[in-house]
Amino acid sequence: MIKGLILITFLSIYTFCISQSKVEDGFLIDKQVIESDLFTFIDTSINQIEWYSSKAVSGFFNSLINIDSQKVTILHIGDSHLQFDKGAGTTRELFGSVFNLSGRGMIYPYATAQTHATYDYKTKAEGDWLYSKNTQSNPLTPLSISGITSSTADPNATFSFTILEKTSAFKSSNIIRVFHKNCDSSFNIRCHFSASKTKNKFGAKKINTDTITDEILVTSFQIPILLNEINFSFKAVDSTQKYFELYGVSLESNNDKGLIYHSVGINGADISSFLKEDLFAQHISIVKPELIILDLGTNDLLSKDDDLKIIENKYQNAIDKIKNACPNSCILMPSVQDFYYKGRNVKKAKDFTKIQKLIAKKNDISFYNYYNVSGGQYSMRKWRSNDLSSSDKIHLNRKGYKLKGELLYHAIINSYIKFSEGSIDSNIVKMPVKVEEKKITTNNMSNNSQFKTYKIRSGDSLHVIAKRNNTSVYELKKINNLKSNMIIIGNYIKIPN
Repeated sequence: MIKGLILITFLSIYTFCISQSKVEDGFLIDKQVIESDLFTFIDTSINQIEWYSSKAVSGFFNSLINIDSQKVTILHIGDSHLQFDKGAGTTRELFGSVFNLSGRGMIYPYATAQTHATYDYKTKAEGDWLYSKNTQSNPLTPLSISGITSSTADPNATFSFTILEKTSAFKSSNIIRVFHKNCDSSFNIRCHFSASKTKNKFGAKKINTDTITDEILVTSFQIPILLNEINFSFKAVDSTQKYFELYGVSLESNNDKGLIYHSVGINGADISSFLKEDLFAQHISIVKPELIILDLGTNDLLSKDDDLKIIENKYQNAIDKIKNACPNSCILMPSVQDFYYKGRNVKKAKDFTKIQKLIAKKNDISFYNYYNVSGGQYSMRKWRSNDLSSSDKIHLNRKGYKLKGELLYHAIINSYIKFSEGSIDSNIVKMPVKVEEKKITTNNMSNNSQFKTYKIRSGDSLHVIAKRNNTSVYELKKINNLKSNMIIIGNYIKIPN
């Protein structure tokens, strides 16, 4: 079983193959038939990332090409749609089916801030804690990427994580890094873990404490893979140590290659919330992402300052902030999904999607038209009737977020395939014909007496299809204009009669 990405010379530069499982004459991207195939209102024909210049995506896509020899980092920033993490978690796990993961990424002891954790872990806190969030008007402490800062002056305070779902991301983690305030008056932090539900705790080996920036210190511990619980406590080794200020925690791998997908979201966050993160530049210099997904907007459209020009200006400030802090990172801006508020459709979501596309073009960043992919205006009613959203028709449920995560993953992978095969300068997605017309067009392919059409299934390869139909791999590639042996489950190919 091969996991990963293999890229070989194509026209003396690249020929690439992505695989979950190797076949005789090529590689197959598995899991391409996704749940969205069951819902006609979702338009997978336009499920791609858009860009007006290859500069917007080349840094990230080229890093994926070299993922066998380097670590590739994605940072996904959002709101309540992201705090529960089922959507981003699904995207992360699907990436793990193709690329080797290099850790779970950013996590946070949300119990210290009196809020819920994610679908795959829960948190607990004891002792006296204070917290600041990026959704507060005037946060009392500095904020970093996590959007929350928790602090305590209680030396007996603790926080812990309990793993609920041992995903492949957790299974790839063997280092835990704690981001905290860099000052002499900070408590020492200690880490213990239990590898099973017996609650027998073992001390984690402290690797180092690195002074990364003027404000942020990183203390790292070595932990075993497949643990059940992680506990943190504090110790004041002298009278000068008075408190501890926590900015975030990250589960990573000591492997220097593979993909790590950080996701950070705060309930109620909007663009103004992100702009309050005054330690963002320092923290981002540690994370060093190749791709930043700026996934906000829902709460902006519900705020008192819902004028689209005001929101556009805030987005511009956010993009400037990211570019100033990490000029080499690519930025992806997804549009919001159709949603309702107090029973009424928020029509500005449709208008703002158009503005977001213009913002992307102006700033030479990539854009994901999730608004139209997910069905466009009024489609949230269909998500609700198909048991994909919550009753408020703003948020999705587990099933809905899983589907959203699948769509994002395939949008990135579909675009990556297109880029890798030709390094195209731009990728502008045109609105398609209606679904009924698409079906007619697809079926019309089989009306040609020279060819029949075949839908690629799991387990297929060009070699298998050619052998089954008494033709050759060369002939299949020729009539389908294929540049490599890679095929995608769910796509149609022509076969000679």
